[in-house]
Amino acid sequence: MNKINYSLLKNKIKSSNLDNFYCFYGENDFLIDKFTRIVIEKTIGNENNPFNFMKFDEDLDFGELSLAINSLPVCQHKKVVLVRNFRLKNLKIFSEYVKDLPDFVTLILLINREENKDQVEKDINSSIESGTLVEFPRIKNLKILEKQIIVWGREFNKDISSEDAQLLIEKCGTNMDFLYNNLQKICLGNSEIIEKTINPKFEKDNVFNINKYIINKDFDKLFLSLNTLSKEELFSTINIIGSVFVSAYRLKIAQRYNLSIDDVSKDFGFENKKFILKNIEKDFKNINEITIKKCIEIIVETDSLIKTCDLSIIYLIEKMVFDIISAIA
Repeated sequence: MNKINYSLLKNKIKSSNLDNFYCFYGENDFLIDKFTRIVIEKTIGNENNPFNFMKFDEDLDFGELSLAINSLPVCQHKKVVLVRNFRLKNLKIFSEYVKDLPDFVTLILLINREENKDQVEKDINSSIESGTLVEFPRIKNLKILEKQIIVWGREFNKDISSEDAQLLIEKCGTNMDFLYNNLQKICLGNSEIIEKTINPKFEKDNVFNINKYIINKDFDKLFLSLNTLSKEELFSTINIIGSVFVSAYRLKIAQRYNLSIDDVSKDFGFENKKFILKNIEKDFKNINEITIKKCIEIIVETDSLIKTCDLSIIYLIEKMVFDIISAIA
């Protein structure tokens, strides 16, 4: 395969010089998602096309993949087949299905980020001849990130200073997904982005991070967060945890019926906050719908106990958290 960097990929796409097979990998989920969307939009318009956009995950059925690749597009010249979270152990059989891609297909292969990047390049190049291989590394250059935050601010009609961009990086780190999502939350709630709007937002973020700590089994941060919450925030915690697990369940059901995040966001009032669903999808990608349903039952039971018994709320929430972690272990 022809390996290029994402800057060259951007230029090739701008000039409409598109390949029919792309393999994306690396630590930068934000850029991988961005360029995946760009290729899809350039090829067929958008993802809301049940006939010309087919999506598979790591548990892909190769018979269904073959059918998706070889079936003609409907009312268009091109179609897109997207394979996400791909594991290298499936590469040998996968390569047989893609060695003679029809001209009307654009195939996008997203490698599971747990795979070793050096092994990805070696195995892909030895197994697949044609196509474009692109690594998306994590961007650690603070000046580049500052400029990117300022550009993002313009998307939300906000002017962000270099100083406030630096402050956001200080609070969030260098993960572009996390930076973008937190900037979007701040921009949606404030007419002006200055230090006094950034700091309070992160002081209040403990409640919203608890779900992430549960999924990642980060006990230190989890119990530190619980211990710093007020009684009122503890009451809201169970609602926030519940809403995240319910959204995760909706996403799993939607995936089963080949529906997109756009469909879920429209049906459940997330039109302006689609990033929330994207984060939830990413956090819950390795948790199945049966487990999520069990966790929802634990949350509902805890909510009922809080309202009907005299046990302390912190004890009940800590027990709920332990039960959820045990369920997803």
